[in-house]
Amino acid sequence: MSQYLKNAWLAFVEAGELALKEDRLEEAAIHFQTALREAHTCENAERCFSTTFDLLADTFQRLNRLEQAEEASLRSLRIKQSSAFFSKADVLRAMLTLSKIYSAQSKLGAAAYTTSRALQLSEQTLGVSHPAVGFVAQQLVELYTALGSRKEAELINLRAYLVQRNRCQRECA
Repeated sequence: MSQYLKNAWLAFVEAGELALKEDRLEEAAIHFQTALREAHTCENAERCFSTTFDLLADTFQRLNRLEQAEEASLRSLRIKQSSAFFSKADVLRAMLTLSKIYSAQSKLGAAAYTTSRALQLSEQTLGVSHPAVGFVAQQLVELYTALGSRKEAELINLRAYLVQRNRCQRECA
């Protein structure tokens, strides 16, 4: 019986993933919400909770239930930030997901703040010349532009340009 309880989370996640794959989104949400109630039985409950919140955030986005997607994404991010189990790359992905949700909700200030934090983390984790850092910087430029913060957008754009130019000079020399 206890083995069944330990595997209940996984069974609900797998059922939810199958429902997602078959585009049965409401059913997938129900499976993931049930999995969330079972996540405490996992050996690594933090991983199970975070995974389930990520799946719920994705499902709610696809259902256009953006406030629920935001809540699930925030909860996953908090777990990833406070647990040694997750890498900085995991936290970075969670931040970018949350920023995408904020943008979809037209919460551009929150999206810009989250993307700015993601840019700082990506620079620390990957180094300023990594292509992924340029991608995050470009997202931030677009958000600042949409917010009418042209000066901030220009500064980020200039910084990204200088990094690319320096990288090219090193590689081309």
